[in-house]
Amino acid sequence: MKKAITVRLDPELLEEVRLKAEDENRTLTNFIATALKERLRPASSGERTPANGQK
Repeated sequence: MKKAITVRLDPELLEEVRLKAEDENRTLTNFIATALKERLRPASSGERTPANGQK
């Protein structure tokens, strides 16, 4: 079961995300969930990417 959460974003970032979601014909929720899944997906080498993006 999916869980609802609250996220606080800067208005400029939110508008940018909304426009990008619209460009891809996605809901805001779907766009954000997909972006998070892509960011958290382990590298093809099986190595996990640290949260800060550094290796």
